[in-house]
Amino acid sequence: MRIIITTIFSMILLTFSNLVIAEVTSQSELQKQLIAIEDNMSATPEQQLMEYQTLLAIAEQNEWQNSIVRVNVAIVETYLALERLQTAQSLISEYLPKSDTTELIESNVRLVLAQLRINHIQNQPTSELLEDIYSKLTLIKDKKILGGIYSVIGTQFYEKGQLEQAITYQNLAREQYEAIDYKYGLASTVNSLANIYSAKSEYKMAIEYLQESLAIMRSLKSKYNESIILFNLAHNYGYLKDYDKAKQAYSQSLKISIELNDIAGQAWTEQALGGLYESQESYEKALLYYNQALPFFEENKDKRNIMNIQLGRVNSLIEMGEVEKAEKEIVYLESLTNELKQSENDLTIGLMRQQAKLSAAKGDFKTAFDLQTQVTKDLQKMHERMSHEKHEELLVHYDMEKKENDNRVLQRENELKELKLQQKQREGLVWRLILAFVVIVLLVIGFLLHRLLLNRNHFQQMALKDHLTDAPNRRAILQFAERQFQITKRTKQPLTIAIIDLDYFKKINDNFGHEVGDAVLVAYAKAIKSSIRSQDMFGRYGGEEWLVVLTNTNLEDIKTIFERIKTNVSQIEIDNIEEDFAMTFSLGASQVESSDGSINEVIKRADECLYKAKEGGRNQFVTAI
Repeated sequence: MRIIITTIFSMILLTFSNLVIAEVTSQSELQKQLIAIEDNMSATPEQQLMEYQTLLAIAEQNEWQNSIVRVNVAIVETYLALERLQTAQSLISEYLPKSDTTELIESNVRLVLAQLRINHIQNQPTSELLEDIYSKLTLIKDKKILGGIYSVIGTQFYEKGQLEQAITYQNLAREQYEAIDYKYGLASTVNSLANIYSAKSEYKMAIEYLQESLAIMRSLKSKYNESIILFNLAHNYGYLKDYDKAKQAYSQSLKISIELNDIAGQAWTEQALGGLYESQESYEKALLYYNQALPFFEENKDKRNIMNIQLGRVNSLIEMGEVEKAEKEIVYLESLTNELKQSENDLTIGLMRQQAKLSAAKGDFKTAFDLQTQVTKDLQKMHERMSHEKHEELLVHYDMEKKENDNRVLQRENELKELKLQQKQREGLVWRLILAFVVIVLLVIGFLLHRLLLNRNHFQQMALKDHLTDAPNRRAILQFAERQFQITKRTKQPLTIAIIDLDYFKKINDNFGHEVGDAVLVAYAKAIKSSIRSQDMFGRYGGEEWLVVLTNTNLEDIKTIFERIKTNVSQIEIDNIEEDFAMTFSLGASQVESSDGSINEVIKRADECLYKAKEGGRNQFVTAI
């Protein structure tokens, strides 16, 4: 499924080539021109680039630094819409640091969103970028901008398979757009909702949403986005096996992409047509479309789509009896698979299926059977992993649901009290009936509360553990730190907070693999646990960061604790890691002061000390003295 790339100010990245840019004499006038270009719905991203370059030349000539950043943000989003990822990435690298100011907060968020999209396409980490966006939500007041942020967050949940959260955020985006009657934002959000319902196999619902979005886009005369919606419509018709309507919609989408010289749109549609013809066993046509689509995705290093196309090509070649050609393509597929993340193991399974099919075509039925057996095992593992991720997702939302349940129970109790007061003047029979009703309701509430308490205790225990290291997680260690902070405020006993960060942990993952990285995290957890007292506590604070809460401890004791942990770490033995690879860590520590109003102030100082330790060369500790 294709996603309509949305921006924060414009959401569409279109320009008006027929508009002559008026003479610009100030940054405010330039900003008006920029918004006018973004709000026009009749031209293509290619035409938009020409208009943006004109504005950029004016900003550079006048040395308007903020305007230079804002125009380049729009250019980045245009390149992203055209899926020219490398060009967009180079501009992000240049202008993201320059946008980190209060005046450019909106531009900064837009660049972070663009980086988030690129990272997802290229299988790079996205969690830190999402946290950055969440932290800035309260700073954004413009409903159009908020709608864009909610939409992108919803898209991230959709691409992770967390569909209920995706629906929640897309509906939040829809509310923002409806409040200001922003039709383009509404249409793009409805398209995203259609993609989500399609992922839930509710294809008829998806088609209804897409037809709504298509009508809006046609009213706006947005041909570029019309082609995307037609593409998605074709996908859903294909799922319903209505192949005639699917081909018709794909053909309309491809025609528009060719008219607009939308190379990305052509590639996506050609890939989809290849899949459609492959499903209908028209393998020669499928191979033709796959071959036409492949160069675009290779140029943009879109490994997932490259893999999907290659799998389709291999299957088509095998079905056509071209075993030798298929065997050569399998070798290329194997090299691609090694570059994929663990989360992409559905493609690895697809590769093994084709390997099994190829082995059978060559008469090697034993190898084919062994590979198919492994496919079955991997499918089971993938199902278990997805079930675990769904369980974690439920835990995250448990607290919110509990509060809502508590509020409903409280509201019901208040209603009952009010009812009893109103019935005091009634006859005895009516009073007894009301009393009986109250008793029944209270029994039901008591039963529900009992069940809720049992579930809460169960989930709370699970919600406070890090599943990889079995150490307390971020939530648990912060709760403990807060309790100790309150005790310290009352008793005046010393309390020290330390943050530990593993040095060069990314190199461990890159050089030795994520399984070795996981083993290192487990070993560090054991080393830290054996280095502190029973009344102290540590927990996993971030990816490779640990928060240590040391009760009745002064900063002068940190050196001893650091050396103790260092000694225990030096005794760690990890398989598949080179013996001369030094596993070290940096530590920052801060002690509670009388002026501290919250534990967050202490943690912040410790984090600043950690930063100094890392800047100073790592493998050391720094305290806030």
